[in-house]
Amino acid sequence: MTLLFVVSNPQSKPALIGLMGACDRAQVGFMCFFTGAGVAMLADTALTSLLATAERAVVCEHAWGAYAPDDVPPIDSGSQTDHSAMIGSVDQVISL
Repeated sequence: MTLLFVVSNPQSKPALIGLMGACDRAQVGFMCFFTGAGVAMLADTALTSLLATAERAVVCEHAWGAYAPDDVPPIDSGSQTDHSAMIGSVDQVISL
């Protein structure tokens, strides 16, 4: 089983961290797509370190440009096309 966490709410960071840890312990694959205000979470280096266990982690380039236009994103940048491809390749989608 593989899960996709679609992250658009920066207040969901504690839930995301807990879910990623649970996936790691249960050996369940997961991916993350950050969009909207959820990209603000990527300023947390502890969170981005945890993303190393993800099969794939992508930040929406449009949302990143609105949040931190002068910074290089700490994970791969992509588009809603990447988001759609990720949805098509997982078993469950969890929106945070």
